Amino acid sequence: MAVYAGYGANVYLASGTPVSFTDEAMTNAGDNKTYTITNSAKRFWSRAYAVTVKKNGSVISSGFTIQYPGGKVVFSTANAPTDTITVSGYYIPVSQIGDGKEWTLDIDSDTEDATTFGSQWKSFVVTRMGSSGSITHFWNDGSFLSQMGSLMGFELQTDSSKKYQFYGYFTKDAVKAVADGLVEEPLDFIVDGNVYYG
Repeated sequence: MAVYAGYGANVYLASGTPVSFTDEAMTNAGDNKTYTITNSAKRFWSRAYAVTVKKNGSVISSGFTIQYPGGKVVFSTANAPTDTITVSGYYIPVSQIGDGKEWTLDIDSDTEDATTFGSQWKSFVVTRMGSSGSITHFWNDGSFLSQMGSLMGFELQTDSSKKYQFYGYFTKDAVKAVADGLVEEPLDFIVDGNVYYG
């Protein structure tokens, strides 16, 4: 079993006006299936617009999924190592508003009982999935309070190369002060859409 030390977390304000980008280069993760936009400043894509994917200069419309937070295209089957992937769409200019010292991420699923007459054991069907969590940082100013209700981009790192990426909203901002310690600001958030890991 692998054991990991805590690594990091970044929170970005992602409520700016989307900006278009055209035929941006993508970087192959090495598996010929996962490609990340090379220009990291454009890695938070707007979900309000479609993303156009090109393979060797020709538009393709199937065989892949789009990861909007993180700016990735993930193919269901491997491409040739020499294939070139580019993307067009809209990105959200983001600004980092904080990092953290501790975070949690809870992913859960809603299930419905699908047991039929005569069954000795219960059966369930997963209907929806969702996620929420918290992040704690040392209090600096009132910036997080002023951003309640604004769309945020989250990157919660497990090591130097892997992270959870998603969009979300802060739902609670608390400030904790003790006489013999530093002022901390625990923040609760809810995830809006998918959680991606990689």
